[in-house]
Amino acid sequence: KSVTSNVTYNGTGTLSATSDKTGIATATLSGKVITIKAIAAGTAKITVTVAETANYKAETITINVTVANGNYSVNGVHYATLAEAYAGITESEGTIKVEASNEDSSALVIKNGKVVTIDTNEKKITKLAVGIQVEAGATLNFAGLGEITTSRSYLIINRGTLNVSEVTISNTNTDASVHSYCIANLGTCTINSGTLNSKFRVIDNEGTLTVTGGTIKADSTGIDWVDSATIGIFSKEGTTTNVTGGTITATGGTSAHAVYMNNNTGLLTITGGTLNGANSGVCVLESSNNVV
Repeated sequence: KSVTSNVTYNGTGTLSATSDKTGIATATLSGKVITIKAIAAGTAKITVTVAETANYKAETITINVTVANGNYSVNGVHYATLAEAYAGITESEGTIKVEASNEDSSALVIKNGKVVTIDTNEKKITKLAVGIQVEAGATLNFAGLGEITTSRSYLIINRGTLNVSEVTISNTNTDASVHSYCIANLGTCTINSGTLNSKFRVIDNEGTLTVTGGTIKADSTGIDWVDSATIGIFSKEGTTTNVTGGTITATGGTSAHAVYMNNNTGLLTITGGTLNGANSGVCVLESSNNVV
């Protein structure tokens, strides 16, 4: 994070700016514009000097700078929002570390060609306004024993590659008029570990989904979803769903199914894991030869 300001002074003396703690904040000049950049938490003193000339004496001002820990960091530089932290990743790959639990309203879109890891670092992110989107050709990895939560319809919309490990992902929406999920997968998604919770449905799969571990839990007890089923994994037309491990449960609603296959052209393969639904572990709506 940086701030800029114009320096106004009389005369033509040479202008200079220095920081006594460049590990906390730096100062650079471009003409008469000074830029102060936050590096790490702490305090620093910025000294701005105009050299003496024939008509004017030298002048010096001191700016005391306090840099607070940001909510996120990338390579040691702190940022207030996920979107700002993402913009701080200048290479094709990078890691955003969550430094403090916070409420985040920024719009995060992982662009084609980017590989981003969010290390939740045992902290909690509450997404207030918009969720996270992963474009086709992009990759988002979740790691760290933290939590990310929302009460919107979707927390993550994935059109690229999404890998989930360790983290807890929750959708707390209880508005029966809004059908809500943790993940809408239109690309390739792998759940390796962690916990995914939703009051309605956890994963809306319209791509390729693989579950090797973790806990997927849909629980709408006490909520009337207007004759809609509560589902852990909802697989739609032409999708591929592979379950080799983990625990998938569904309770509440008019009916509850751990895995629900709503098509006869997709592929559902279950070779491991524990599937428990109040009505069924696996429900296939239409007759299909593509269930293994």
